[in-house]
Amino acid sequence: MRPDPSTVQAIAERAGWKCYDCNRGPFHVIEVWVENETMVEILPAGLCAGYLNFTRPDKVRAAMAAASTSAARHRQAAAE
Repeated sequence: MRPDPSTVQAIAERAGWKCYDCNRGPFHVIEVWVENETMVEILPAGLCAGYLNFTRPDKVRAAMAAASTSAARHRQAAAE
């Protein structure tokens, strides 16, 4: 079974779980909070093309190479 986004949202609503249509930048996913505590990302068939295009190894390498390395992301050296 490959549910569409509206089916995923309807299932979450019936269960009383939070559910969000999320734009992750280069692709979209549906974020479902199982029992409103644990988040899972659902990728219905209609949303797969953007995800698969973004996660190609060459694109991931390029995105990582272009990423900023601001000091906020690194452990600060201990003061001497």
